[in-house]
Amino acid sequence: MVDPLEASIQTGTSAHVELKDYLRILRRRWFTIVLLLVLTVGAAAALTLSATPQYASTARLFVSTSPADTSQAYQGNLFATQRVSSYADIVKGRQLADRVAGAMDQGFEGSDLVGKVKAVVVPETVILELTATDPNADTARDIAQTYADELSQMVAELETPEGSDTPLIKASIVDDARANYTAVSPNIPRNLGLAVVLGLLLGVGIAVVRELLDTSISSAEDIEQSTAAPVVGNIFFDAAATKKAPSVSLDQATPWAEAYRVLRTNMQFVQVDSPTKVFVLTSSLPAEGKTTTAINLAVTMAMAEQRVVLVEADLRRPLISERLGLVGAVGTTSVLVGKIGLDEALQPYEDTGLQVLTSGPIPPNPSELLQSQAMDRLLNDLRERFDVVIIDAPPLLPVTDAALIARQADGAFVVVRHGKTTKDQLAHAVERIEAVDARVLGVVINRTPQKRKGSAYGYGYGYGYGYAPDPAKLAAQEDDAVAEQIEANQAAEPGPAPTVEPAVEKAIQARAPEAPVDEEATKRPAKRGDSLAPAAAAPPAEEPDEFAWLSELREPAEETNAGLDVFSSAAPETDPLFGPSPEGDDDWRSSTAERRLAPMRGEDPGWPEFPIEESDMGVNDVDPSENGTGTTGGKGEGKRRRRRTRR
Repeated sequence: MVDPLEASIQTGTSAHVELKDYLRILRRRWFTIVLLLVLTVGAAAALTLSATPQYASTARLFVSTSPADTSQAYQGNLFATQRVSSYADIVKGRQLADRVAGAMDQGFEGSDLVGKVKAVVVPETVILELTATDPNADTARDIAQTYADELSQMVAELETPEGSDTPLIKASIVDDARANYTAVSPNIPRNLGLAVVLGLLLGVGIAVVRELLDTSISSAEDIEQSTAAPVVGNIFFDAAATKKAPSVSLDQATPWAEAYRVLRTNMQFVQVDSPTKVFVLTSSLPAEGKTTTAINLAVTMAMAEQRVVLVEADLRRPLISERLGLVGAVGTTSVLVGKIGLDEALQPYEDTGLQVLTSGPIPPNPSELLQSQAMDRLLNDLRERFDVVIIDAPPLLPVTDAALIARQADGAFVVVRHGKTTKDQLAHAVERIEAVDARVLGVVINRTPQKRKGSAYGYGYGYGYGYAPDPAKLAAQEDDAVAEQIEANQAAEPGPAPTVEPAVEKAIQARAPEAPVDEEATKRPAKRGDSLAPAAAAPPAEEPDEFAWLSELREPAEETNAGLDVFSSAAPETDPLFGPSPEGDDDWRSSTAERRLAPMRGEDPGWPEFPIEESDMGVNDVDPSENGTGTTGGKGEGKRRRRRTRR
């Protein structure tokens, strides 16, 4: 397939040239056009600004005759019209310039004034305009006026017949020269406008020439001119991704990684009826990215839970073992010559599930090994073990190894480098494969620019814009999740953290070693206002109940003081305050425990009010008449609770 623009130029016609062809050139070669435009405008601006300003002044003369009657007037007008052109030529002469230089007496030479004055005849009139230019406006006025005076005298001398004092034609000054202090040169808008037009014409012309001379592959249309194989993938260039391990960079949501996923998807439609697929990845010349493409494609397929093996068949310049950090001493060569078995030669690549068969020792006869029966048996063995077999083969144009392997495989994919591989190189590479009755399954364009240039590159839906999650949205979702977890924890908690009553302090210290709390919390004495929650809380999903230690205290124990009665709920049959538990009331125990914990939270427990008798006071009880001093128990920390008995 021949480019329509190139074909039209070769044939000398423009019948097949369409507007889209020129637009395609403008889009692909826009940098050249813009560069030449900027250079042209810059040069014009520099010349314009560096030029010396010039000022102009104009004087006008009227050429006429002196007729005696009307008929002679008409003939005289024709005569004057013919003469005025001759007078314009006299202005360019050296004789008039010398007369003007002498009359001005400003140090000018006649040769200096010749180029400063221009004579123009107004069309269909007998008016002659003399315009003088000079860097000084006053000097320009003097030159124009002196030229008009001297020309008028010179015409009178030339047109006066011998023996007569009256000239037949005279040149009369109708407009004297005046000083104009506005520079007429350089004209900046005009110069820059012309530079823009010239720059665009020059840029477009060079862009068209470059397009005709450039045979590198940069679009799907260029590939169609060399082969009928489809474009199955476009691998974007990402310098940051190539510096990372394939297992890391391909697991990220980047346009580069997505390009390999698109390639993996497209390759699933190749050889659909075959349960096992053996593909060869090769290129026209070295340094086009075939090995990198083979590695990343194999890792991408392995990440999709496919049984994939990567075979290094480039026995001349092997690179896979070095890039993946594997052992290169054993591999394909070792298996082909029978030194080790296939199971011993296969190496796993990290935790991707990919199996790699490196090249092994470099043999002196790679072509003979690759077309041997041992290679055929190796491929058959790999077919039985794996779903996909990817073979990294040498370039097609320097050696014939890749073509030999492609004949034994299901087909070959040719990797081309954007802007480097030429159409002729791709065409010759395809011919090498087809010459051995092998198939070209597709073409992969490598190192395509992130931004779209020219038309579409075939398969794929990305042209450099990624589809990764928005980091801001991820952060917002994490914040919302944390807030919801905090609200859930607060809703699950019965209330504010309880504080330890003085009467219970000894009980906590005595029973704390048996409670499932933090060891550091049990070593320090509890103080009023301290929380009973563990010192280091676990994650919300596994956070223990902050009142779990109460289960250890709910055991039958000897009452040493009235304060322990608050926690004595171990006896299920009889409550010390409310007596026997009601039968069938499952919530009785939980409601009673909640009432006992209410004072620690500063809440009203809701106990029924009963009169307190003197006999009801224990040894640690405080008499109301005493201000914080017990009758028998010593000094306390305030009024302590009295035991109440249910009546």
